[in-house]
Amino acid sequence: VLYAAESTGTPATLPALPMQYADYAVWQRDWLQGDVLAKQLTYWRQQLDGAPPVLELPTDYPRPVVPSHRGAKHRFTFSADLTQHVHTLSHQYGVSLFMTLLAAFQVFVAHYAGQTDIVVGAPIANRTHQESEGLIGFLVNTLLFRTRLDGNPTFAEVLVRVKDMCLDAYDHQDLPFEKLVEELQPERDPSRNPLFQVMLQLQKNDVQVLTLPGLEIERLPNPGGLAKFDLNLFFLEDGKDLQGIVDYSTDLFAASTITRMLDHFQTLVQALVANPEQLVYSIEFLTEAERQQQLVDWNATTTTYPAESCVHHLFEAQVAERPNAIAVVYENEQLTYQAFNLKANRLAQQLQQQGVLRGDIVPVVMERSVELIISYFAIMKVGAAFSPLDPNWPSDRLRTLLTQLSSHVVLTNQDPGALKTLCPEKRVMSVDASTLAAHPENLHVSVQPEDPIYVLFTSGSTGIPKGAINHHRGIVNRLWNMQQRYSWSEDDVVLVTLRHTFDASLWQYLWPLTHGARLVLPSPSPWLDMFLIVQLMEQERVTLSGFVPSLFALFVDEVEQQPLLRDRLRSLRQLLIGGEALHAPSVNQFRRGCPGVQISNSYGPTEASISTIYHEVPDPCKDPIPIGRPLKNVKAVILDDQLNLVPVGVPGELHLGGVCVGLGYLNNSKATQAAFIPNPFPELNTSILYKTGDRACFQPDGTIRYLGRRDHQVKINGVRMELGEIEVVLRRHPEVKQAVVQPWATPSGGNRLVAYVVGTQTNASLEYSEITNFLSQYLPTYMIPSTFRILEQLPLLPNGKINRHALPPPQSSRSQSEEFIPPQTPHEERLARIFAEVLKVEVVGRHDNFFALGGHSLLAMMMVSRIHKIFGITLEVRALFDQPTIANLASYLEAQTVKPTEPDVAPRPREDGALPLSFAQQRLWFLDQWEPDSPLYNIPKVFRLSGPLNIQALHQALALLVTRHETLRTTFTSVDGTPYHVISEDTGPNVIFHDLKEWSLTSPQDRALELAIQEAEQPFQLHRGPLFRVMLLELSDQEHWLCLTLHH
Repeated sequence: VLYAAESTGTPATLPALPMQYADYAVWQRDWLQGDVLAKQLTYWRQQLDGAPPVLELPTDYPRPVVPSHRGAKHRFTFSADLTQHVHTLSHQYGVSLFMTLLAAFQVFVAHYAGQTDIVVGAPIANRTHQESEGLIGFLVNTLLFRTRLDGNPTFAEVLVRVKDMCLDAYDHQDLPFEKLVEELQPERDPSRNPLFQVMLQLQKNDVQVLTLPGLEIERLPNPGGLAKFDLNLFFLEDGKDLQGIVDYSTDLFAASTITRMLDHFQTLVQALVANPEQLVYSIEFLTEAERQQQLVDWNATTTTYPAESCVHHLFEAQVAERPNAIAVVYENEQLTYQAFNLKANRLAQQLQQQGVLRGDIVPVVMERSVELIISYFAIMKVGAAFSPLDPNWPSDRLRTLLTQLSSHVVLTNQDPGALKTLCPEKRVMSVDASTLAAHPENLHVSVQPEDPIYVLFTSGSTGIPKGAINHHRGIVNRLWNMQQRYSWSEDDVVLVTLRHTFDASLWQYLWPLTHGARLVLPSPSPWLDMFLIVQLMEQERVTLSGFVPSLFALFVDEVEQQPLLRDRLRSLRQLLIGGEALHAPSVNQFRRGCPGVQISNSYGPTEASISTIYHEVPDPCKDPIPIGRPLKNVKAVILDDQLNLVPVGVPGELHLGGVCVGLGYLNNSKATQAAFIPNPFPELNTSILYKTGDRACFQPDGTIRYLGRRDHQVKINGVRMELGEIEVVLRRHPEVKQAVVQPWATPSGGNRLVAYVVGTQTNASLEYSEITNFLSQYLPTYMIPSTFRILEQLPLLPNGKINRHALPPPQSSRSQSEEFIPPQTPHEERLARIFAEVLKVEVVGRHDNFFALGGHSLLAMMMVSRIHKIFGITLEVRALFDQPTIANLASYLEAQTVKPTEPDVAPRPREDGALPLSFAQQRLWFLDQWEPDSPLYNIPKVFRLSGPLNIQALHQALALLVTRHETLRTTFTSVDGTPYHVISEDTGPNVIFHDLKEWSLTSPQDRALELAIQEAEQPFQLHRGPLFRVMLLELSDQEHWLCLTLHH
C-alpha cells in the first residue's frame, strides 16, 4: 500500500495502529500477574511435572558443549495421496491436521529416541487481541506439547491424547515460554534448548500473491544455514501436497542421516494412516532393502568349524602332536603339554572315583594358579562343567554359590577347613600340582559339544547372583575364530592378565592350550602390578595378551613412563581389549610407544561364549570406537522393545544368536525364559536369541557401536554388576531405610559407584566406614560404592518410582561433609555481598554455587551489572555460568583487565517512564548477553521483484513503515541489570544497495545469493541498532532482490 501510494503520488490511507509493541509489553506485564499468572503456572507445572529434561535423539557427532548453531535444510514432500489420507484420518477422529502431524511426529521421535515421554515445541501466533493483528513485533509464543506413549497405545488412542493435550495447551497459551523457563528453572545446559529440543510447525499457504504497480513479487527461500534446535520440522499446506522442510543442526547430524530419518518418517505416517488401530511401538518402518542389509548382508557369518569337538579334545590333540612343548609357565615352574595332561588325567580319575558325573557342575575355589587350569581340564575330561569361585569373596556369597552348584565335590588349593565350614555337605578336595601323580590314559567319557563346559556367576537384581551356563560348542567356535583371525602358532606366548572369575579370562587360559602355544601365569598377588606385567612380557617374550580398558589405561601409563619399553616389548604382537568401552586416547597413546602392536576391541556377554563381536582398531583411531561385527557363526541384531529392527544409528537392545548362545541360567528358568527368546527372524537361521540388555546401534558401514546398559546393570573396571544386588544388601543395614546405587562418570572416562542412602529415624547420618564394613561382609570389593550421600528422601517420579535422573551429583557446591568456609580475599568478600544482595540470602560461603542458591538467568544479569559497577569489569553472562562459586569467580575476575566504567545509557522514556520488555524480548536480550554477536535470532526475508522498480518510492515506503512501527526503531538498554526499551526518533532505514548488472565473476544470481546469506548471518547489536536492515540488489533493470532482516 505504501509503495503503491508513493509510486502514484497519492497519499497512503492506513488505519492508525491502536497500540505499539511497547504498549503490548506493558500490558502483558500488568495483566500476567496474581491469579492469572498463578493459574497459568499451575497448569504448566502439572503438565511438565516429571517430563524428561532432554530428548536423546541419536546423533552422528558428539554434542558440543557450546553449539555453533550451524544448520542446513532438507526439503521433502508428502504425495497428494498420502496428504489426502492424513486429512481423511484427521476428519475421522475429529482432530486438526496439526494434531495428526504432531501425534505422528511424537511417535516417530519416540521410536528414534527410545523414550516414551516426548515433549515437542511449536510456535503459536499469540495474536488473540484484535489490537495486535496489524502490529509488527515479537508476539509469537512457544507452546510445549507433551505426550506419554507408555503402555504401547494404538495410534487412535494417541490422537485422542494429543487432541486433549493440545486443547488444554491452547487454553493456557498466554504464559510466555520465557516466563515458564524462569519459573521452572530447568537444569542449565548450554548445549541444549531448555525444556524441548525439537519443534514442529504447520502453516497454510493461503497468502495471496503480492503484486505492486508494474511488479510481481516472489518470496525466495530463506538464505543462510542456522539451526536454533536439534530439529525443526516445518510443514506447508500447499494445495494437494504437504511440503516439508527440516532445519537441523549440522553440529549433530549428517545430511545422509536426515534423509534417512525423513524417509522413515514418511513410511511411519503411511503405516499409521493405513491402520490407526495398530500399536504405535509395533510398527517397523525399515524398507525391505534395510531389512535385507541387517538380517542377511551384515549377518552372513555361517561357515564350517570343528563343530563336533569339545575343548579338551582340542587340547588332547595338541598333546599328541607336541608332547614336549612347554604348555604352562608359572613363576619358576614349567609344565610340558604331556606333563600337564598326565596331571589333569590323574585329577580327572580322582573326580570319577569321588562320583563326579557327566553334567555335574564342580566348584573350583582357587586363585590363579597351575592347579586352577589343571582342574578346568580334569573336570572337562569327566564330562562335567567347572565353576570358578574366588576364595577371597565374602563367606556368605561363597556359601550361596556353593549351594547352587550340583556337584558334591569342591576343588581348592587353599586350606580346606574354611570351605568345609561353609558347605559341610560337600566333599572338599585339595589339589596340589606338585603331588599329582601321572596318569597316562585320557578318559573316554562321551562328552558332547552341546554339554555344559562352565558356569560363571553374574550379578542378579534379586541380590542372588545368576549362574550363566555355556557349552563346548560355543567356546570351540570362539577359539576357532581367534585362530582364523590371528593365525597363531606354537611359537606364540599368551600372558594371563584377567581375573579368573571374569569370563574373558577363559580365552587366555584355553586358546593357547588348544592351539599349541605357551601360557604364562603371573602370581595371584600383587594383582596386576604393571611393572611386573611388563617384566613378564619381556622375560617370557609374550606375543599376545589382553586387558579390560581401565586396566589397559594403567598399562599405557607404564609404557609412557618407560621410553625404552618399545625394545623390551618387541615380541608383543596383539592385544585384545574388552569388557567395557574402549577409548581412543589410550589406544593412540599406547601406539606412540609400541607402534607395531595390533589392537582389537571385543564385546561379549557372559551368557554367550565370551567375546562374540570384534573390531580391529585402526591406527590412528578416534572415539567412539565401535565394538565391530559378529564373529563367524554368530548373529547380531538390534531390536526395540517390541522386537522390531531399528534403523541405522538408532539405539536398541543388542540380541545375539548362533552357536555362541549359552544354555541359560542355572536353576533359574524364569530368568532363562526372559533372556533367551525364540528368534522371530527366519533369515538369521538360529532358534534362540539372547537379549544382552546392552544398548547399541548399527553404524552405516554395518559395524556396531556400544552405547551402555539399558537396565541398571553397569560395568566397573570391566566387571558387570547389577545395581539392584548392591541396593538389596545396603537395605539390610539396620539403620538404612532406603538405598539407591547409581554410576557416575569419572574424569578418566570410566565409572564409579555412588550410593544414595536414606537413614532410619533413629539415625539419619551414617558413617562411610560403617557402611563399607557392613557391605564388605556380603559383597566383593569391586561392588562396594566409592562414594556415599545421605539424603532426607529419594526423588520420586509422579508414578512413585525413584527418579534416578534427579539424584544429586557425588559432589555438590557444598557437600554434606564440607564445613561452611567464609570468603577469604577482598574480591571474595565483595562478591559475597553481591551474591547475598541479589539472591536475598544472609550468608554466602566461598564454595557456594550461585544457581544452587536460587540464581537464574535474570538474576545472573543483575550480577553482571553489579560486578561491572563495583569492579569496573565487563563480564559476559557465560562467565558466571562457567564460574558459579565465589572462589572461582573471584579468581576469574582477578585475571581480567579492569576497563573504565562507562556511564549507563539513560532510557528514552515516554510519559509513563521507562518501558519494560515483554517476556519474549527479555529472554532474547538475555540470550544476546549470553552469546553476543550471534545471528541465531535473525529473521531474514528475501523477495524477488520482477519488473521496473521505483527505487525512490521503495525508500519512501520503507521510511513510512519505520515511522508507523516503533519496534522497527527500538533498541535496548539496561539499568542495574534490568533491560528497557529505547525508542529512537522517526528515522528511515539505511538501504544498502548493490548493483550487480555488470557482475561477471559468477552469475548475478549466485552473487545475489552470496550477499543475501552474508546479510542474513550478520549479527545485530541490540543496544545500538538498527534492528531492521534493508538491502536492495539490482540484477537487471527488470529484476531486483529485496532483503529484509529483523531481529526477533
